[in-house]
Amino acid sequence: MSQPSAGPGSSGVYASPGNYRTNMTAFGVRPGVLRATTELPVGRLTFVADNGEVLLDAPINELHSVGITEMDRTLEVWQGDTRHRISLAPEGVYLGNLVGGFVPATLAGQWRDYLLPLVG
Repeated sequence: MSQPSAGPGSSGVYASPGNYRTNMTAFGVRPGVLRATTELPVGRLTFVADNGEVLLDAPINELHSVGITEMDRTLEVWQGDTRHRISLAPEGVYLGNLVGGFVPATLAGQWRDYLLPLVG
């Protein structure tokens, strides 16, 4: 099984299925799509839940403090004082070794590497 990548699609848009996390319970998980547009002058990062609810919509340069957590599978971005957490583990499976040495090229890591030079 191959892991999805955060690379640009043919339309200049990065997109990955994921789960927006409002809290650490199953009730706080909202499946949907994380998307970044690369349009100039300012790209946007959005997360739209499967039910159509927009949970994140911001110019990328207004975001800060991009990182990954939870065994390299959850992307965290901050917009002002709001933390957005998006789990990007394919099919909900967490890979890695609890002792150390996680898979280096995780989808969340790819997103982090893409966003870091673009955020404010």
